[in-house]
Amino acid sequence: MRRRQYPNPNQHFERHMERAAERYIDGLEHAGLQPNDILTKAMAERAAQAAKDDYIREATETRDHNIGVILDQHKQRMNMIKRRGASWRLKVCPLVAIIFGALA
Repeated sequence: MRRRQYPNPNQHFERHMERAAERYIDGLEHAGLQPNDILTKAMAERAAQAAKDDYIREATETRDHNIGVILDQHKQRMNMIKRRGASWRLKVCPLVAIIFGALA
């Protein structure tokens, strides 16, 4: 697995706000309403908060994924070190036992 790049906050915000504006326009047309300042401001505030929450969610998922990748790589290296140590002990321990056995 590879590490993910964190999303660009400005691009994420712009994409989210564009989609929200399209939904707002479609909703107004569907309902047959005219845009007004109060409704537009409320929609913009709600969309900005949703963009912030979505960015935090994506960044958290990216962080968790990257931590998992790092831990997997660490686990693989630790297992490799353990295997090397086990083969070394398998070669050295019998020799040490023979030497101490001969001295006793």
